[in-house]
Amino acid sequence: MATVPVRFVLFGKACELVKLPERNINVPNALNCQQLRQLIFHEVFKDLSPIQDCCILALNQEYIDDHDGTFTITAHSEIAVIPPISGG
Repeated sequence: MATVPVRFVLFGKACELVKLPERNINVPNALNCQQLRQLIFHEVFKDLSPIQDCCILALNQEYIDDHDGTFTITAHSEIAVIPPISGG
Protein backbone atom coordinates (compact mmCIF):
# COMPACT_ATOMS: atom_id res chain seq x y z
CA MET A 1 0.00 0.00 0.00
CA ALA A 2 1.29 3.46 -0.86
CA THR A 3 1.99 6.03 1.83
CA VAL A 4 1.55 9.79 1.75
CA PRO A 5 2.87 12.62 3.93
CA VAL A 6 0.26 14.09 6.28
CA ARG A 7 0.23 16.64 9.07
CA PHE A 8 -1.18 15.57 12.42
CA VAL A 9 -2.52 18.46 14.51
CA LEU A 10 -3.04 17.93 18.24
CA PHE A 11 -5.31 20.04 20.43
CA GLY A 12 -5.82 20.48 24.18
CA LYS A 13 -4.98 17.48 26.32
CA ALA A 14 -3.62 15.61 23.29
CA CYS A 15 -1.09 18.37 22.70
CA GLU A 16 -0.16 18.38 26.41
CA LEU A 17 0.42 14.62 26.51
CA VAL A 18 2.53 14.50 23.35
CA LYS A 19 4.25 17.82 24.12
CA LEU A 20 3.95 19.16 20.58
CA PRO A 21 1.13 20.74 18.59
CA GLU A 22 1.75 18.97 15.29
CA ARG A 23 3.85 16.35 13.56
CA ASN A 24 4.38 15.37 9.93
CA ILE A 25 4.57 11.65 9.11
CA ASN A 26 3.80 9.25 6.27
CA VAL A 27 0.65 7.14 6.53
CA PRO A 28 -1.09 4.63 4.25
CA ASN A 29 -3.24 6.39 1.67
CA ALA A 30 -6.33 4.25 2.36
CA LEU A 31 -7.58 3.53 5.89
CA ASN A 32 -10.80 3.07 7.78
CA CYS A 33 -11.41 4.80 11.11
CA GLN A 34 -10.41 1.78 13.20
CA GLN A 35 -7.09 1.47 11.34
CA LEU A 36 -6.43 5.19 11.70
CA ARG A 37 -7.16 5.04 15.44
CA GLN A 38 -4.78 2.08 15.78
CA LEU A 39 -2.08 4.01 13.94
CA ILE A 40 -2.53 7.18 15.99
CA PHE A 41 -3.06 5.81 19.49
CA HIS A 42 -0.89 2.68 19.42
CA GLU A 43 1.90 3.40 16.95
CA VAL A 44 2.55 7.10 16.36
CA PHE A 45 1.29 8.78 19.56
CA LYS A 46 1.35 6.05 22.22
CA ASP A 47 1.08 8.69 24.97
CA LEU A 48 -2.48 9.35 23.79
CA SER A 49 -3.75 5.82 24.44
CA PRO A 50 -5.30 6.80 27.83
CA ILE A 51 -7.62 9.31 26.12
CA GLN A 52 -8.26 7.45 22.87
CA ASP A 53 -11.88 6.58 23.67
CA CYS A 54 -12.89 10.20 24.13
CA CYS A 55 -11.04 11.77 21.18
CA ILE A 56 -12.61 12.75 17.89
CA LEU A 57 -10.64 12.62 14.66
CA ALA A 58 -10.97 14.96 11.70
CA LEU A 59 -9.56 14.65 8.19
CA ASN A 60 -9.14 17.97 6.39
CA GLN A 61 -11.45 19.70 8.89
CA GLU A 62 -14.26 17.13 8.55
CA TYR A 63 -15.06 14.78 11.41
CA ILE A 64 -14.41 11.10 10.81
CA ASP A 65 -17.17 8.77 11.98
CA ASP A 66 -16.30 5.34 13.35
CA HIS A 67 -18.83 3.89 10.91
CA ASP A 68 -17.32 5.51 7.83
CA GLY A 69 -15.89 3.03 5.38
CA THR A 70 -12.40 3.22 3.98
CA PHE A 71 -11.38 6.74 3.05
CA THR A 72 -8.56 8.04 0.91
CA ILE A 73 -5.85 10.20 2.40
CA THR A 74 -4.04 12.42 -0.06
CA ALA A 75 -0.59 13.95 0.27
CA HIS A 76 -0.44 16.88 2.68
CA SER A 77 -3.81 16.10 4.25
CA GLU A 78 -4.39 17.28 7.80
CA ILE A 79 -5.53 14.84 10.49
CA ALA A 80 -6.64 16.43 13.76
CA VAL A 81 -6.84 14.71 17.13
CA ILE A 82 -9.49 16.52 19.17
CA PRO A 83 -9.92 15.61 22.85
CA PRO A 84 -12.96 16.63 24.91
CA ILE A 85 -13.25 20.37 25.41
CA SER A 86 -14.63 21.71 28.65
CA GLY A 87 -15.86 25.22 29.14
CA GLY A 88 -16.20 27.39 32.14
